[in-house]
Amino acid sequence: GSSSHSMRYFVTSVSEPGQQVPQFSYVGYVDDQEFVSYNASTRRYLPKVPWISKVEKNDPDYWERNTLYAQGHERSFRDHLATLAEYYNQSGGLHTFQWMYGCELRNDWSKGGYYQYAYDGRDYISLDKDTLTWMAADVPAQNTKRKWDADFRDNEYKKTYLEETCIEWLQRYLNYGKETLLRTEVPEVKVTRKEDYDGMETLICRVGGFYPKDIDIDWTRDGEVWLQDVFHGLVSPNSDGTYYTWRSVKVDPKERERYKCHVEHDGLPNPVDVAW
Repeated sequence: GSSSHSMRYFVTSVSEPGQQVPQFSYVGYVDDQEFVSYNASTRRYLPKVPWISKVEKNDPDYWERNTLYAQGHERSFRDHLATLAEYYNQSGGLHTFQWMYGCELRNDWSKGGYYQYAYDGRDYISLDKDTLTWMAADVPAQNTKRKWDADFRDNEYKKTYLEETCIEWLQRYLNYGKETLLRTEVPEVKVTRKEDYDGMETLICRVGGFYPKDIDIDWTRDGEVWLQDVFHGLVSPNSDGTYYTWRSVKVDPKERERYKCHVEHDGLPNPVDVAW
């Protein structure tokens, strides 16, 4: 298909008053599907979907290696939380340190990747891959920037990971899980209408049951894309792993027939245009 695909990891450490050890979790996603996880209770890197078990055939050390990797980050995040409390002159309380990293293979075959950190829910520091330097979001983060900028070789490694290694693993996982990750589910498109108090009416294009998530929806008038008084909802997940969304447009009832909902998606051999 022509959809974009991504691999993302979310790492979170939370320190709470009275707790000796911060709570810690490490969760991996391919597209929007959680496929691996580690937490402070299990202290093991564990599968979350059946298809990831295929990794063991070519990489028998996969689970042990990643368990050790996650355990190392659990220890280092404990140190980070203590250091950041000093940087922000804090003596206690509940605090969070979060790390988000990953890569994306876009539908035009271009690539993207990022390393981002947050403290107490706010941006803290992120990697600029082009300059191989870190961008600090505030004054305390300048301390971390100075330390991490000095390790140029590690920054080079991170760039290589994002642009090459991460993409290679993403493609491997897409192959392992292709029955679910590369499937297509055809969107169902329905247009309803609602009378407004001002003599106008709202046409609502409801699109549901589609996979993958990427979809293009426009309202057209006489075949041309129409943007005036158009509103849209988020692309949201259904319980069965498909998605739904909507687009609405406010129209004069006398001109209703001029408007159509135009939908393009991997599951459709051709675009569809649906009127009320």
